[in-house]
Amino acid sequence: MAAPSAKQTRRSNIVVERGADPSRLIIAFTGFQGALNVPVFDFLGATGQTDASRILLRDPLNLLYLSGCWPDARGFSRLLERLRREISSLGPQHITCVGTSSGGYAAILFGHLLGADRVHAFAPTVYGSVWLTLLRGDWQQFRRRVMPRHLLVELLIPPRLWKYRDLPRTLQTWNGRTEYTVHVCARNENDMTRAEPLRGLPHVDIAAHPCSTHQVAKYLVRSGELAEVFRSGS
Repeated sequence: MAAPSAKQTRRSNIVVERGADPSRLIIAFTGFQGALNVPVFDFLGATGQTDASRILLRDPLNLLYLSGCWPDARGFSRLLERLRREISSLGPQHITCVGTSSGGYAAILFGHLLGADRVHAFAPTVYGSVWLTLLRGDWQQFRRRVMPRHLLVELLIPPRLWKYRDLPRTLQTWNGRTEYTVHVCARNENDMTRAEPLRGLPHVDIAAHPCSTHQVAKYLVRSGELAEVFRSGS
């Protein structure tokens, strides 16, 4: 693994590393716990893509990266531009965005806007809005994963970004490049129901795995299947 660059500080929530194989880049958006259901480097190792360049992100505000990635990129537009600069600097030929739960929402949205080649989203959040979550009747998501402060802080998200808070609507228009795979456990009724609005959208595949946990990424790591997911999706 490459040594930390000058861009990486103790407080940084964006880590950039050039891999031994710079032709491939993985952009990983961690969820509310700052992980990918398993330790980040365990997850990346299990993908079989350890030689790829990587950009690892954590959202300390827990606002689905819609307010950027503080303190490195304060604001959505600044984060998007920062990622574009890093991609230009790394010069990959193939880009994969990954994320779990709330990070899965970000992987889909930023993969769409950046024109990534592949997105792997594991049990993703589908609506980037507390209010939309309530409107869609997803009480399980609201009770377990929404913090009270989000109801107020969400109001600070600029209106120009509201169009991105409804992923099914955003993905109705394909960007002409990205292939999306949404991974869920077939026996997790809440995640299966949550993924249903994405079914049938352009270039979106719902992969239902034989498990019941919300932590479908952890299941794929432990079963040794994650590497095959990335090989088949390259």
